[in-house]
Amino acid sequence: MKNIGILFVLFIGFGSAGLAQKPLKFAKTAWYDALSQAKSEQKSLLFYISQPGCEYCKEFDQVTLKNPELRDFLQKNFVLVKHSVKTKYGEAIARDFHLSSTPAILLQKPDSKKEIRILYNNQNAASFLLELQKFLNEH
Repeated sequence: MKNIGILFVLFIGFGSAGLAQKPLKFAKTAWYDALSQAKSEQKSLLFYISQPGCEYCKEFDQVTLKNPELRDFLQKNFVLVKHSVKTKYGEAIARDFHLSSTPAILLQKPDSKKEIRILYNNQNAASFLLELQKFLNEH
């Protein structure tokens, strides 16, 4: 009977841990399509440029973006788009914005046509969340 209780606790614990780690969904749409979606959903745009083999991108994906508080904040406040610099569209965005490294996060409010904030490098979840909150609170 004890073994059944232990198995039940392990099953419930592992099951809920798996549900908590639901990954973020990033679209692979064009900038203006994503900005149009952001306007209609009353969210801001977060455009993430990554690079295959980039250790910082890997850490950003596997550590920073898995933080539950950050993940919930992103889903609530941003339309999320991700492109690699190895694709034609990602390369064009990197060139147009003169991006110097990856990961590069480009932020735009839906009512702003020109103001784009660029954040570089992999930040820890807490500092990244603060930067995003600060961005959203600016007029």
